[in-house]
Amino acid sequence: MKKKNKTLKLAILIGQLSYYGGVGIAAVNEVRELRKLGVQAELVVLFRKTGFDSQKIFGASDIPIVFLSDYLPKFLRINFKFPFFSFFSFFHVSSIFWAPFLIKKNQYNFIIVHETYNCFSAIVSAKFAKAKVISYVWDPISYIVPRIYGKGILKHFLSPIKTIAGFFDGIILKNSDLIFIGSSLHEKLLLSINKKAKLIKIPSATTILKKIPKKRENFMVALTKWDKGKKPDFLLEVMKHLDDKVELVIAGDWPDLELEKNFERKIKDFRLEERVKVVGKVSEEEKFKLFSQARLLVHPIVEAFGMFALEAAACGCPYILPKNSGVNELFIEGKHAYFPEEGNVNDFVKYIKILLSDEKKAFNMGYEAWKNAHNYTWEVHAEKILNSLYNYFP
Repeated sequence: MKKKNKTLKLAILIGQLSYYGGVGIAAVNEVRELRKLGVQAELVVLFRKTGFDSQKIFGASDIPIVFLSDYLPKFLRINFKFPFFSFFSFFHVSSIFWAPFLIKKNQYNFIIVHETYNCFSAIVSAKFAKAKVISYVWDPISYIVPRIYGKGILKHFLSPIKTIAGFFDGIILKNSDLIFIGSSLHEKLLLSINKKAKLIKIPSATTILKKIPKKRENFMVALTKWDKGKKPDFLLEVMKHLDDKVELVIAGDWPDLELEKNFERKIKDFRLEERVKVVGKVSEEEKFKLFSQARLLVHPIVEAFGMFALEAAACGCPYILPKNSGVNELFIEGKHAYFPEEGNVNDFVKYIKILLSDEKKAFNMGYEAWKNAHNYTWEVHAEKILNSLYNYFP
């Protein structure tokens, strides 16, 4: 890593702190590891979630965190989700106007912003603060809108919405000093919007289990933040084609309680109550325990990255994730994991049967995945970020 005498002052900016999603995990660990490298880094959160009292439950008690909304008068601490949208909330818009006044001039050299909708507040804030802004674009709006909302009520307005989405992606690309991407999945799309955009690929990272178990239980696990568009129902279709003894554990947060209730109703409709278990939110410790016990991880849709798959590999758990997912660029199909076609039930069933029927093969694949995961620690991730800043802004 290149060394510089000048101490960097850096903000990792996110919308809301949620340690159950990949972005929250990444942001917390980036701040922690950058500070170890001598950077004056802190986590800046635009809006504090209602009822949030302790950093400890998010595994972030050892890093400095600034909640910008805490500095607003109480009558301005307003937030709600916009109708029909799963992620887009009022604070994404309102913070464009108040965040720039809460970040002081020259307080930071760089603002690295996660989550696409937060980029606008970061861009405006960076201009006021005389800082460079780096947008970590995991999913551009042009990708999110048709994929998540293409089959809902908004599908009737999809064409103009996609045009508007492309316009806003263009604003982000034009006004960011640098763009970080987690994989190659969206590279062509982003360059089609702005061919001059400076894109740097820096994959996410994980904590590596020091020792993996030699014996695993005979169940599958699916773990993510089950937002709209994650298609957990597809896994029920897959379960119908598997032996009656095969069990599936569905873990992770459900931000929309109605989605969770609908899924649990479908479990009953499919008569899978004895084989599919929904456990909800899990702590970091519980998550890694699940990955250490399960024979395999399975996930239904293509992900821009898919941090949970990297985490599973770090525990010696092979995974099944649709091809074109970003994390697959780090692993070899057949050696570490399997990459079926998204939506192809037969593909999923075939690969699941291989791993469930051959315990030795599953262990060997998991072991190779675990060894490979050592290349993607949070320490390495932080060094890549720092080197990118030094290379582009000497």
